[in-house]
Amino acid sequence: MILLLHDKNLAAVHALPRILDWIEQEKARVAREGGVPIRIVDYSVLLPDQALRAKEVDTRRSFTR
Repeated sequence: MILLLHDKNLAAVHALPRILDWIEQEKARVAREGGVPIRIVDYSVLLPDQALRAKEVDTRRSFTR
């Protein structure tokens, strides 16, 4: 599951405590049942461990159509 919240959205600000409570309840339920709990991570887990070298990136390719 991916959850993306922006603090500019008042509804997201108000929802966050309920979301965090649900996550804690769900983690406890899954732990009781011996499953794999929810893991909270930030965007850095999606980044490569090392910076790509220039020759590994095709800079000629245009990403616009």
